[in-house]
Amino acid sequence: MSVVETVKLNKIYKGKKGRVHALKNVDLEIKKGDIFGFLGPNGAGKTTFTKLMMGFIRPSGGTITVFGEEVCDSNFRIRERIGLVPDQFGFYPNMTGEEHLDYYGRLFGFSKEVRQERRYSLSELVGLDERIGSRVKEYSHGMRQRLAIAQALINEPELIIFDEPTVGLDPVAAHQTRVLLKKLAGEGTTVFLSSHILHEVEDVCKTVGIIDRGRLLRVAGIGELKKEIKGASGVSVRIRCIGLTEGLLEGVRRIRGVSRADAGGDELVVFLNSPEVVADITSHLFSGGARITSVMEETPDLEKIFLDIVGGSR
Repeated sequence: MSVVETVKLNKIYKGKKGRVHALKNVDLEIKKGDIFGFLGPNGAGKTTFTKLMMGFIRPSGGTITVFGEEVCDSNFRIRERIGLVPDQFGFYPNMTGEEHLDYYGRLFGFSKEVRQERRYSLSELVGLDERIGSRVKEYSHGMRQRLAIAQALINEPELIIFDEPTVGLDPVAAHQTRVLLKKLAGEGTTVFLSSHILHEVEDVCKTVGIIDRGRLLRVAGIGELKKEIKGASGVSVRIRCIGLTEGLLEGVRRIRGVSRADAGGDELVVFLNSPEVVADITSHLFSGGARITSVMEETPDLEKIFLDIVGGSR
């Protein structure tokens, strides 16, 4: 089942300096329960897409539907089923975290009993229970981020949108946030994550969309993208061995199927056309008197995938 779907989605901003085509014919489908990572350089169109999902702005062309309804025609019905964690918070500094959550519960029309139960459960879920009675102006950035997540969950949303969810958090809090994202998805919530922190997206997301200059370049599972990049660029292995000599290195370079071999100290990095060549390399090193301590195949990370796809589009 599709939670978000766009067909030839366009957005054009008109200003004093002319027209800016922020989104260009974007076709995208996000499935229920997915953790979808949206990646792109600054100015790529990520924030514009988020605003369109929320109904804050209207498309210039094409359609965007959330829960099967066109956003521009039914904004309020859709927003009742969405939670948003923005990159900037608009909390009232003299109100407590508890008062904020109660206020958001009132906006959704919840009874006093429901508001009280959700204040308690959400503050505990995000690790804010010991400070939920303090004024927001006394909160650190990380505590405000946790409050923002709690308010986004107050209505038990079916879709939750995170814009840079771990920026400014310490490593422990960032890890806890990533664990929470996975937990939400495991319970059936669809998560849309816009982030420039590539290792975060790689750790959390199942599917990624890569956008650049308003064009959606690629949508695929992270595992699928890694296989594609690996197939296009070949295989590389990192071999640690004691007794590596210049003669052994030259011998490795002459092995059929080896495209390149570089050495630094006791570490050898070899680029191959096929993984089957590894056996020939280790046999050559053993016969030459080297002692191998580890052999590790290297897998392309999301940063390489991102740079290859965005770089190839320019």
